[in-house]
Amino acid sequence: MVEVLGWFGAALSCLLSIPQAVRVLRADRLDGISAATYWIVLINAAVWALWSLLAGEHAAGVPALINGPAAILILRRLVIARAASGCASSLGTDVRVYDIRHPRRLSRRERRALRKAAEGLPTVEPHELVRT
Repeated sequence: MVEVLGWFGAALSCLLSIPQAVRVLRADRLDGISAATYWIVLINAAVWALWSLLAGEHAAGVPALINGPAAILILRRLVIARAASGCASSLGTDVRVYDIRHPRRLSRRERRALRKAAEGLPTVEPHELVRT
């Protein structure tokens, strides 16, 4: 009975990442999906797979065979979507790439970051740009 319960739990655990993977495959925008979460899912799957092989508890490693590849699929899709939106990301922290051909209003945080980055840079007055 305990063995059956373990395999039933493993089967249910296999279903954890599938709804999100299906959503990611169908969606155009992936706002609200955390890359950090799926890095953790991937590492968790690897650890459980390794432990189940070493311990001989195969039911514990079966979900890793589904959740690991699902995490890879989701992370790959996130990278593609964020690259297409002009946002480079690593573990969910966003760095915006600005295209001056398509200006948009900067957030307060972005303006503050730009002001801080510009501190210490030499300034050029408009009249200095005019050729004589």
